[in-house]
Amino acid sequence: MTDLTEEPALDLDEMRAILARTQTDWARVLDTTAVTTRELRIADVDVRVVLAGEELARVLLPAFDGLPPATTTPSATVGAWDAEATGVPFALRPPVERLGPYRGLIRRDG
Repeated sequence: MTDLTEEPALDLDEMRAILARTQTDWARVLDTTAVTTRELRIADVDVRVVLAGEELARVLLPAFDGLPPATTTPSATVGAWDAEATGVPFALRPPVERLGPYRGLIRRDG
């Protein structure tokens, strides 16, 4: 895969470390915090939306109003947590020395 951005990037080990930390933190959130869950059909895909933190749920859930409920077991889960409300901080910012958003490209062969 070609790097199209010409900007400093994280190597594979750094990305894996950040994702592993996020997965561990998410497990802590689920073990210690009440969550709000919705199973919805989004763009013909059944998705489970899991939010930890009452204020976060209050702000984000209206965006899903009007979407139909999932019709089968969700094939994906999208989760988010409020670091202040849950007491679980976010992973440190990746060590890339540039301002602005980060982007990633995931390609599935086949």
